[in-house]
Amino acid sequence: YCMCIYESGPGSPENDGLPFAVALFSWSTRMLSYSEPSLYQKTRALYWSIAGLQRILWAIGHDVGPVAAKWIEEKRELWEGQKGRRLSSSVATDKQAVAAYSFELELPTYLSQAGASEGWATDILTREKVNVMESSVPLTMKFDGRLDSRRHQLVDKAKTLFDNLTPILKSFAPCLFDIDLFCGRTLIVGDAGSGKSVLTKQIFAALAQNQVRAVQALADLPKVKDEEGRVVPPKLDVAFLPVRVPLVDWSRQLEKNPDNLDVLEADVVSDLLSCWLAQKYGEDSNLMMLVQDIRNISLADEESDASMGLVLLLDGLDEASSRPALVHCA
Repeated sequence: YCMCIYESGPGSPENDGLPFAVALFSWSTRMLSYSEPSLYQKTRALYWSIAGLQRILWAIGHDVGPVAAKWIEEKRELWEGQKGRRLSSSVATDKQAVAAYSFELELPTYLSQAGASEGWATDILTREKVNVMESSVPLTMKFDGRLDSRRHQLVDKAKTLFDNLTPILKSFAPCLFDIDLFCGRTLIVGDAGSGKSVLTKQIFAALAQNQVRAVQALADLPKVKDEEGRVVPPKLDVAFLPVRVPLVDWSRQLEKNPDNLDVLEADVVSDLLSCWLAQKYGEDSNLMMLVQDIRNISLADEESDASMGLVLLLDGLDEASSRPALVHCA
């Protein structure tokens, strides 16, 4: 399953997961000799060391017993069925069927994977991975008051999204709600290392976790079938799709094509966000299709009761030094 995440996309190797098993065995065994990991971490490392060794022995024809052989076969089937649909369907071959894209399936999958990834950061001193939700200290924020905010009239669906986003924002930045005109948009400035990027990771991880819990709650509801006896999957009433964008990437895009200002106009297919997603993840990537679906639904589907929104977390404005004015406009 981990191979599906790390070895996907154009040019990914054709294998059955064995290279990853070898690397996992080497890493986990080495971890057992270190004194820094906790008992829990060493327990997990021992588990992966044994599992990796069993996978290697199985691959060279050694009898690993019925239990290990069974789960190895199950995981290999999972790998074969999933490796072509993680981030890009272009890794598929003619002999390998690619699972069809489904918004209801791919949204929780993306939230689980990206939420877990964004939930960790690297300590600048020890270079260790730390959880952004558990290893952070509270900071004081205040409104500068030098910017005059315009009053935004939110439509009903936008109000619903904002109401659902409010508890998360209050948990990280309660002072925002002391501002009369605050409606979800804010620009946070601060010195290097003051926690701006970590804040975007925290909001991303919290949003993703809440959405995954909501999807899991739907799965526990009684099954409903249509007239033909097919199970109708329940749909979320409110759905967020968080995307964290390093603004330095946008700056580089604008620097490459300084005369193409059309990308600054909002367009589901060709604006700056869409071009960045296509370049970073691929035009046929599931994330690209998720973003397009969310944007199309929010624009066109006025009769639907569902409220869906794209939460853009733009990080690193100070690093986007080559085209700061255009990046700010975007």
